[in-house]
Amino acid sequence: MPGFIKNINRKSFTIVTLFVILLPIFLIQAYKTHSTLATGNNGDVTTFSTTGQAQLPQDLENHTTVTATINGTTYVYVLGGYSVSGGGNQSTVYKATIDGSSDIGAFDTTNQGQLPQALDANTTVTATINGTNYIYVLGGFAGGYQSAVYKATIDGNGDIGTFDTTNQGQLPQVLGFHTSVTATIGGTTYVYVLGGLVQSTVYRATIDSNGDIGTFDTTNQAQLPQPLDSQTTVTVTLDGTTYVYVLGGNFQSTVYKATIDGNGNMGTFSTTNQGQLMQNLDWHTTVTATILGTNYIYVVGGNYNLSTVSIAVVDTSGNVGTFDTTNQGQLPQALSADTSFISITAGTNYIYVLGGNDNGTLQSTVYEALIIDPPFTPTPTPTNTPSPTPTAAPTDTPTLTPTGTLTPTPTLTPTPIATPTGTLT
Repeated sequence: MPGFIKNINRKSFTIVTLFVILLPIFLIQAYKTHSTLATGNNGDVTTFSTTGQAQLPQDLENHTTVTATINGTTYVYVLGGYSVSGGGNQSTVYKATIDGSSDIGAFDTTNQGQLPQALDANTTVTATINGTNYIYVLGGFAGGYQSAVYKATIDGNGDIGTFDTTNQGQLPQVLGFHTSVTATIGGTTYVYVLGGLVQSTVYRATIDSNGDIGTFDTTNQAQLPQPLDSQTTVTVTLDGTTYVYVLGGNFQSTVYKATIDGNGNMGTFSTTNQGQLMQNLDWHTTVTATILGTNYIYVVGGNYNLSTVSIAVVDTSGNVGTFDTTNQGQLPQALSADTSFISITAGTNYIYVLGGNDNGTLQSTVYEALIIDPPFTPTPTPTNTPSPTPTAAPTDTPTLTPTGTLTPTPTLTPTPIATPTGTLT
């Protein structure tokens, strides 16, 4: 029995020693690892990479991309577009899944309703009405510009059903290279269609309880200050107020802001107090993210030859600040007529950029970049850390032994180990 107790004492002494030596090394390594993944300020975009991301099955430009989260799983849908390898405009609808590591899986058309006609330069929006997810395709180019509005239902497996125009309000005119957004105001969901080739119109329609789009109308809707196409439009909701931002288009650097009122009507567009784009842009993409209560706007690529990614902060009054590329990961190549979106995995925002045109060459690439959340704060290193290189074990029998079993102190600053007083036999 005494020998058994001595073995326990010696093992306990070894465990404590290893714990004290290895803990600070582990903490330092954890800090380095996290810093490699994400360094910078909140909201900054890190390096774009294709690692872990399934690539598009064909090169695409002027396509649309939307997402839907159903039963905890986020799906990505890529619709239509123009493809050199595909021989022109496409009617394909691809679906992919974002996994728990934020990676996009393989794109596939299996079980997905395909577009009724080959389209590019259309817009696509989604809406959830009474627990059912719907997807809508508006306008576009198919041998000529279109006024059709298609609706399909996304089922519980994330699969898109048949697209149909039945019971859907159609656009009042043919449109392409326009923008579309949705907003839910007072429990009612509205669809807004802005601009398009040589147009300054803003149309609004209501989505009813069956997910059907009503009549599009300009009544009580402020119109764009100038004709715009190939612009981008995003929304931000702050303290119950929804703001609409229209950025660039027609090789402009303007950023317009408007407010949607309690009746769902679009207010006047103005550049007052809005940070303007860093340069004239069209064919770019724009996405938004909320990090720790702060809203950010990101502008990606454009003009067929830009790889820039710029960021601006939306203040508490809904005004856009100055756009800047500082600390933002830039695209690995010039891209325009691509699509981008932001998705949240395990509480972290990621930005994805799909396809597009690089100086006349169409792309099938899918890039991902992490958007920085709160900075990592390492646990303080113990103040009396022993040397990381332990003294070699003695070659002869020690003369001292611990008086009892040593128990690690639960705090990160270990209590100095008492000097043994007994004789080890």
